[in-house]
Amino acid sequence: MKKTFTLAVSVLVLLFLLAGCDENPIEIKENGITRLEIYSLPNTDTYNRIYTDSEKIAVIIEYLTGLSLQVNFPENPDEYSGMAKIITIIYDDGTEVVYNHFGNMFFGIRTDDTLVWYRMKYDEAIKFENLIQINSSDE
Repeated sequence: MKKTFTLAVSVLVLLFLLAGCDENPIEIKENGITRLEIYSLPNTDTYNRIYTDSEKIAVIIEYLTGLSLQVNFPENPDEYSGMAKIITIIYDDGTEVVYNHFGNMFFGIRTDDTLVWYRMKYDEAIKFENLIQINSSDE
């Protein structure tokens, strides 16, 4: 019985790892954010936003850090087309962190010259557009 249980747990762990677990690799320093910018590609004024108000920035940060992002997925973001919303967080020391919210399907994290893609859950992804419409720019 004990061997069967151990084997079953091992198989479940393996399946979980193969399926690509959900995680949130987004690391945002809580202090020192002076500005958050959102613009779309293709560029349209409909989605362009600039936030300097800390409460409005906090709403976006809460959304980003709450995403469940899948590490391993079969789709290739380069084979898809759609609108991307580029999110740039600017800190008081001048550093910038750039994220790519693409097609309500993929989320990219830019580090140096590399863009690492994750798969978003659709029900979480579609909330972003409404969030930025409701939480409109303060500039």
